[in-house]
Amino acid sequence: MNLDMLADLRLQGVYVIPGVPNTTHVTQETDQNYGLYKSIYRGNLESLSAARKKLRKGIMVSDLPLLVYGGYDYIAKIVLINAFERAFSEKRNLSCWRKCGAVPLTRLPLQSKDVRHLLAVNGSPETQEAERLKQIEALNRFHCNFLTTQGFMGCALQKAAPRLRKQPPAVTVPQSKERIVAIKNAKAAGQMFFATGGQHLNSDEFFQAREHSQRLETAKKIQEEKQNRVLLQETEKKARDLLTSKGPLNDETFKKYNKPDIKLLCKWKEIKVKDDKKEEMYRLYIVQPEPPMPEPWSEEEESDLQRLLNPVMPLQQTHLGVAAKQMAVATANNLGRLDEETRHKLLQSLATFERNEGNTLTDDPN
Repeated sequence: MNLDMLADLRLQGVYVIPGVPNTTHVTQETDQNYGLYKSIYRGNLESLSAARKKLRKGIMVSDLPLLVYGGYDYIAKIVLINAFERAFSEKRNLSCWRKCGAVPLTRLPLQSKDVRHLLAVNGSPETQEAERLKQIEALNRFHCNFLTTQGFMGCALQKAAPRLRKQPPAVTVPQSKERIVAIKNAKAAGQMFFATGGQHLNSDEFFQAREHSQRLETAKKIQEEKQNRVLLQETEKKARDLLTSKGPLNDETFKKYNKPDIKLLCKWKEIKVKDDKKEEMYRLYIVQPEPPMPEPWSEEEESDLQRLLNPVMPLQQTHLGVAAKQMAVATANNLGRLDEETRHKLLQSLATFERNEGNTLTDDPN
């Protein structure tokens, strides 16, 4: 999920496809190796512990290599198995890779009984496990029908085997604001898979979603500033209206003002009131000068805030756009090191882009 890596791969034409959720136990080669490794390691630990216990000797951190790589223990006089060699040997690695469908590249993991299987539709190929599901479904239907004929509610126990959909379910559509927000809110691979239907990770929406998350953090600080400034403006207006209606607060007009009025005026001058006695607040108010006029929240600032809140932004403003710009700058600085054929392709690409960009601007009604 590293942005630098995903952007670099995307610029080189490599698209990272997420695996099906909850299938790493059959598609990750090392998971297959570590099962045997941990079994042998635990056996070594049990044997060494039992032998050392008889001699009233303990196990230390320095015994870890012995537990992993095996060998002769000169203290307990026993031989331990090399767990690493047995679990990660060439033969074992090739066997695990074959089982995971990596070497050779096959669809063998799809046949595993440890992966959830679905019944095929529209003539798509079925696995052996899917055939077993079909048999279970037929038996379930038979027994439920039998219970129904005997007067029981057999339909309450009837269950259909899961069916395969034509396409993975996606709750959003590509190039939409909803998909960007769904990717931003995804906390796990399963949520990402459900939101996009298994779309590649380094898609346009992925980079927009990550940029949107960062912008929301900035927008939160700006919203707090906006709220404070709006509150200052409201306090300023209330204070000015109060002074206009009752006159400036001084010794002569002191009796006209009640405690909430003076408290409001102290808030206007940003005075921290510790003692809410009327006389004490008045004393603090008199010695404190009037605050400057609060700066109003401008339309330009509001426009900038709304831009930060908008999940849809040009790709040039995302991590992918920054990486592309860096690549372009590096290419421009090293044109002299390119061969003639590569420079020609680069110029052709620029000419094609400029031509297409010009046509797009011509066709734009705005």
